[in-house]
Amino acid sequence: MAKPAMGRSALTLGMAPADADNGRPTLVHSLEMSKAEVNDRIVAAAHGVAQHYLMNGGPAIVDGD
Repeated sequence: MAKPAMGRSALTLGMAPADADNGRPTLVHSLEMSKAEVNDRIVAAAHGVAQHYLMNGGPAIVDGD
């Protein structure tokens, strides 16, 4: 079994969307994260948002006027 902070969740959440995009049935189940946390991480990764911005807040996105 892998030790804490070895990137298991990051690896899994990186592989799952790629598998789904290739037409493979995909299910992500985590005993360590809530459904909202899993969703946040998948959406953030898909849009290039760094993980620490989700946890600590990040620069605000402002419309250019």
